[in-house]
Amino acid sequence: MLLTLIFHATEGSITYGDLGFTEADADRMNVIYGITWWVVAAGVVALNRRAWRVAPESATYPATPTEQLPTSDGTRHPAVA
Repeated sequence: MLLTLIFHATEGSITYGDLGFTEADADRMNVIYGITWWVVAAGVVALNRRAWRVAPESATYPATPTEQLPTSDGTRHPAVA
């Protein structure tokens, strides 16, 4: 979470003007920047397809029977006969 906050804060602090781009060049850089992020996102989705499918059984948390779930007051449900 901290890295996300830091990256978002620094992203807007350095502008294309600081890097020497002016007017039309800065506008072109905005387009290139947007296209680059779209390509990266599409690449992650397309190339890491296995991560977007259902998790294997070994990666999921086992289901807990209802009688073992705590109630809103913290006590457990009585065993169902």
